[in-house]
Amino acid sequence: MDKSFNPKRFFAVTHLLMLLAMGLSVNSWAQETRPEINITIHVMKEVRTVRDGKWTVDRVPVQSTQPGDILVYALTYSNSGETVARDVSVVDPLPGGTEYILDSAEVDDAEVLYSIDGGFSYQRPPITYEARKEDGTEETVAAPPHMYTHIKWLILSPIPPGASGRLSFKVKVQ
Repeated sequence: MDKSFNPKRFFAVTHLLMLLAMGLSVNSWAQETRPEINITIHVMKEVRTVRDGKWTVDRVPVQSTQPGDILVYALTYSNSGETVARDVSVVDPLPGGTEYILDSAEVDDAEVLYSIDGGFSYQRPPITYEARKEDGTEETVAAPPHMYTHIKWLILSPIPPGASGRLSFKVKVQ
């Protein structure tokens, strides 16, 4: 079985999971009409090139990946429903075969939380866990980027009909 990272397969699975999460996390105050949150995901690869003697970073569509490549996942959410969406959260599992790049999550009016346990619990940064030392005692240590499994955005403001926002994060292909 091929376990290499496939951005197209990940895109399809992530999109489905996020739509399911959105369906469960949008609360509507009206009974007859509901907000309708739509999410689109674009995956781009960062490519460094020299232009006019200076390094620049371009984002290009992902055709293939290699270890060390930086991928940018840009998520756009919008409310195409007839009522305001409140208490919206977006959960995105980090793709297998990649490592989250610390402090790369960008948001429009949202709080970012992270999971290191497969999405069972979320923390605000700094992300920590209890590690057992050789003497049997435990200490709180910072979680390294390879431990991150999910990102969760809590959209802070209500999303009126027709409104949209943007979220993004970066990962490094292992």
